[in-house]
Amino acid sequence: MRPVIAFPIEHYESLLKGATEGSPLYFRLKNAIKMANTVVVRCDPEHAEMLLQAAKHFCPDAVPEIQQAIRVSCTIGLTFATREEAERPGSLIWCKKRMDELAREYLKTRDPEIPEEIFELARRLREMEH
Repeated sequence: MRPVIAFPIEHYESLLKGATEGSPLYFRLKNAIKMANTVVVRCDPEHAEMLLQAAKHFCPDAVPEIQQAIRVSCTIGLTFATREEAERPGSLIWCKKRMDELAREYLKTRDPEIPEEIFELARRLREMEH
């Protein structure tokens, strides 16, 4: 599963300043979904690891959030779920898939309602993690 990383706008700004323009990390950050005081980044595990390494240098306060997102995505990736569970609205896997769909749709349409739905799904995922 792809990590979902949510952190405060201040962390985002610090990481963006440290990223080289044109790099995959910069691209991921620039395409993040920004809402009020929070930024949500969806990325593959390799880019999440790159983001973690950048955070260690440019924004150590973001490290725990990124590590948690990586751990959760790894755990989910190792979990074998039935098809019914994966398709059940509100399930962990369904939420992750829906976030992927919404992120792709947002990049195409920039619909202002999509970030709110993604933020709500991220909140649900955090609740499920605890």
